[in-house]
Amino acid sequence: MRKIASVFICIAFLLLMLYTIPVALAKTPDRYTIAVLDLEANGVSNTEAKGLSEKIRTRISWLVNNDFYKNNPGTDVYIVVERSQMDKIFDQFDIQNTGCTDVSCAVEFGKMLQADRIIIGSVNLIGQTYNVTTRMIGVESSQTLSVSEVDYRGSIDGLLGSRIQDVADELLLGITFKDWEKSEYITISGTPENAIAAINGKKTGTTPIVNRMAPTGNVTVEIQKLGYENHIEKISLRKGEPVQITYTLFPKTRRKTFIKSLYFPGSGQRYADYKGKGYLISLMQAASIAGVVNTTMMFMDAQEKYDNAKDAYGKSASQEKYDLTYQIVQEKYDNAKQAHTLQLISVGLATTVYLYNIIDAALTEQKREDRFGEKNLLIEPRITKNCSSIIVSMRF
Repeated sequence: MRKIASVFICIAFLLLMLYTIPVALAKTPDRYTIAVLDLEANGVSNTEAKGLSEKIRTRISWLVNNDFYKNNPGTDVYIVVERSQMDKIFDQFDIQNTGCTDVSCAVEFGKMLQADRIIIGSVNLIGQTYNVTTRMIGVESSQTLSVSEVDYRGSIDGLLGSRIQDVADELLLGITFKDWEKSEYITISGTPENAIAAINGKKTGTTPIVNRMAPTGNVTVEIQKLGYENHIEKISLRKGEPVQITYTLFPKTRRKTFIKSLYFPGSGQRYADYKGKGYLISLMQAASIAGVVNTTMMFMDAQEKYDNAKDAYGKSASQEKYDLTYQIVQEKYDNAKQAHTLQLISVGLATTVYLYNIIDAALTEQKREDRFGEKNLLIEPRITKNCSSIIVSMRF
């Protein structure tokens, strides 16, 4: 009986292990505290900016508590910091919940609120068009996790409707909530990290990006990073089949910069991310070539007139006619000579621009992101009711 009991105990123990191991290994959703700072007001009143900020905050609270969102295994769990709680914390630090649009400010405020993620942005009125630009920042990593930009032409009342709700949806889901059921998850990772990812031409944040929703169907994913060649991948996204994209960006080379400029002036500079200089060189080259074409046509026309004048001079029958046609020949010759001089000058200018282009391309280094070592450079904003300051310190 003891042996039988031992066997049953062993079997029960094994069954318990088989049940508990998958449960222990199952991935639990990440839990984050998220805060929404008031939008910076440009062209609108602070009251309107606060109203839009509260709309985003309310929409996020509704979204993360929606049953469809909570029951989706790929979504994160969020705890939204209420405005009243934020005001109490800011009062303790003797600061105001003013518009914050840069990462260092967002990280500073996020630490005060003990938030894992924080949403910052601005609302701008240009003419009759409202522009709402927002970003979700990871407080610990200081990375931009998602972005949203919405334009609305009309009254502030219309903006307070579904359009401002789309901002909250895009920050958390990457798309609007109404399109979520027709979407599937995309995860993007690779080397180097902190590259800008765009799905169907819309920027969605910096890599690595985990479980970002995208519309099903044909999807184009583009990865960009300063100093590296773009990575473009086209996929077919189906419901129920999440996609993992792994990329490797290759550094741009001086050789390609030179070759591109060799064939088309200015394109190498644009390839090396010096777009302003590249477009200027292309414009100068196009203008100089147009000058060559124009002066060449002028010279050909002047030469033809000179040849006609010589023919008329050769056919002169009288001294009076001879003297008149000789003067005309002399005039047409001078005109042709001037046109030829202008042609040579324009060819010289075009050649000079081209030579400058290829020499510059050969000497152009690829533009890179300037990064300081960890904690080498520290920028600490200090905002109080009486004054504002920035403390900058550097470790050598």
